[in-house]
Amino acid sequence: MTIIAGGLYRIRQKYPDINLSNYIIVGWGAGQFFKDNYPLISKKFSLDYTICPLKENHGKIIHNVKVIAPDEISSFKKPLLIVIFSNHSSIIMNQIRDYFGDIPVISSLDINPDFSLSLELDGFYNSFENFNFSQKSLKNPLFGIVVQGLIYDYTPQILAWNKLRNPDSYQCMVTWDHQSKNIIDKCLPWLDELKLVKQPDILGPFLFNTSIRSCKIGLDLIAKNNINYAVRTRSDSFIVGSIYSILEKYFTRFRNINKIAICLGFAWKNVPFHFSDRLMVGHTESLLNAWSLNEFNYNSNFENFIENYGNLNLNAISNITSESLFWRNFATRLNYQSENLIDSYKFARDLLLPLDPLLTHKSIKLLSLFDLKFDNNLSFDTNSWDNLHKNFDDYVAHAKFIDENAFQLNDLLSKKIG
Repeated sequence: MTIIAGGLYRIRQKYPDINLSNYIIVGWGAGQFFKDNYPLISKKFSLDYTICPLKENHGKIIHNVKVIAPDEISSFKKPLLIVIFSNHSSIIMNQIRDYFGDIPVISSLDINPDFSLSLELDGFYNSFENFNFSQKSLKNPLFGIVVQGLIYDYTPQILAWNKLRNPDSYQCMVTWDHQSKNIIDKCLPWLDELKLVKQPDILGPFLFNTSIRSCKIGLDLIAKNNINYAVRTRSDSFIVGSIYSILEKYFTRFRNINKIAICLGFAWKNVPFHFSDRLMVGHTESLLNAWSLNEFNYNSNFENFIENYGNLNLNAISNITSESLFWRNFATRLNYQSENLIDSYKFARDLLLPLDPLLTHKSIKLLSLFDLKFDNNLSFDTNSWDNLHKNFDDYVAHAKFIDENAFQLNDLLSKKIG
């Protein structure tokens, strides 16, 4: 069966000031992801149109939704809010931004997420406007958090989350000096220090020079405050879990001084040095050393990433992605070999530690309207039997879904339904 959480209210988590009545909501995508998953949420959220770049789909009607071409966006009398149906929503978001500017976009659904985290974030957002926080200077913070990136509409909530969950930490942000005073002022109550700097003229591979510049400055602030431990995070992401647990597990009492803890879920194990840099924890000196690399003197972007690079050898990919370039550079400066996958594994074995499962992050940039959880077991087990009693309404909805879609035995045996 399918358990569904979420709804249109989540749009305001990503775009806090949006008035949905001023927008027309359309989909993006008409492929298998849309065909398989739109029926699961169509009772809670319906579309008249979905956009697809593929000409062979234009004019088709799929699940009572008309497929239109991207150039038809200009024909709508109201501005659009786009809901993406794809396994590659982050790439498509960047493509939409490059082609059409700052149209509001959000992913349609997340399959098998952490439901408890989704509920906690929903509750946090519902309460945020009632928070009243008085910032006090700290004498001896245990660790410092450097938040790097643009200030999005939802960044003040992320800063609040970090500070409320880690009240005795030092939190600084390094961001760009061209942003509006209004959005900057919303961040100030949650920060111990804010540094406004000039954005690089050359943004680097996949905008990575922006990360290099701001992380280096932020970590230097933490070092100058004589704080022993540092956390690097981004302005679009909630830190989920316990930073204290990571410090106690790996770093307190002068342990693992040269090592850095990272999220495993964003590392590509078959691409050399493609480890995540989105959330990092370690001794301040180690993180500052890692980010003390020169900015790149060229640009590359996300446009048509899969089309342009999909046929490249995996070793060649590691010379393109910002993650691989970053960690390979760090390995080289530490006198590690950095030519191939074996070198990558040796570096990871010696110097990287897993944050999982104690700590991870959730990007609001990739927030989904709905969370879907599938139970594809053919038969009842003890958990599903207990759920029959605890969540009977979900089973009623599931039974109606089965009846309405006239599924066949082949669907059941192939585990398309549970």
